[in-house]
Amino acid sequence: MSQKTLSRRAALLRVGALAGAAYAAPAFTTMSMAHASGHSDASASSASSASSAASEASASSASSAASEASMASRPSGAVSDPGVQACVDSTTTDAEFDQCLQDAGIDRSAF
Repeated sequence: MSQKTLSRRAALLRVGALAGAAYAAPAFTTMSMAHASGHSDASASSASSASSAASEASASSASSAASEASMASRPSGAVSDPGVQACVDSTTTDAEFDQCLQDAGIDRSAF
């Protein structure tokens, strides 16, 4: 009895063929699925209704006032208030930061 040995190239060819078949299988299995259509013999469908006429356009609204110019952008983390920046630079804990703001008379909820 002769025993065949499978070469590396033949094994890779088989693995590739199996992978391709597994990849394409969902496309072939969904081909037989029913798709919705305008006509069906299995059940009676109701007649479609006619389109309604388009409604008239509404009147345009009055224009609003121009908005104010926005503040110049700055890098994230930048602080605009020098008092707050001083507290950021001089403290290491939240409690120290809160105390620094309170001493400077700055309301923390303002930023």
